Amino acid sequence: EVFPEAAGTGVANAIRRAVDEQRTVEIETWFEPWARWFYVKISPVAGGGYSSYFRDITESKRAAALLRAKEQELERIIELTPFLMTRSGRDLRFRFVSPAYAGMVGRSPGEVVGQRIVDVMGEEGFRTILPYIERVLAGETVRYDATVHFAGVGPRELFVVYTPDRDAGGE
Repeated sequence: EVFPEAAGTGVANAIRRAVDEQRTVEIETWFEPWARWFYVKISPVAGGGYSSYFRDITESKRAAALLRAKEQELERIIELTPFLMTRSGRDLRFRFVSPAYAGMVGRSPGEVVGQRIVDVMGEEGFRTILPYIERVLAGETVRYDATVHFAGVGPRELFVVYTPDRDAGGE
C-alpha cells in the first residue's frame, strides 16, 4: 500500500481505479491518523503511475454540517408554526410557503411553490393585496390589517408584514 496510514479510507482503491481504468478519480475521505477530511484527486500518468492532489476540507465539512443542522432546525420550526408565511419573487410567484399557508388554501406547499399569487388566491384577494405588494417591491417594509378573500376558501382577517429582500447591491 502506498498510504498505509490511510487504510480503509479508499485512497488505495482510488489509486488502483485511476491506474487500472486510466481515468481521474476524485474522493472525499477521512484520515484517522490526522483526524481530518481530505479531498483527494488521483490522475493516471502516461507510462504508468499516478499523480495525486490532497486538500484538507475538514473546516468546510464542519461548516456544511453546521449549516445542515441549522437548516433542519429552521425547517422544523416552520413545519410547526401556525403562522401563514410566504416568500415571493418580483415575478409574483411563490418561492416558499409554510405548511400553514398551504393548508389554509387547501394545497400542499409543493402545489403552491412556483404558482402565481393571483392563481392561488384568486383575483379578488389579489386586487386587495396588490397595492401593498407594489410598495414592498419599491423597497418599503409594509404592515397592514385587511380582510382578504381567497378563492375556494373565503374571506380571512389578516395582519400582514411584507419585508423586501435586497441583493448585494441593495436592490
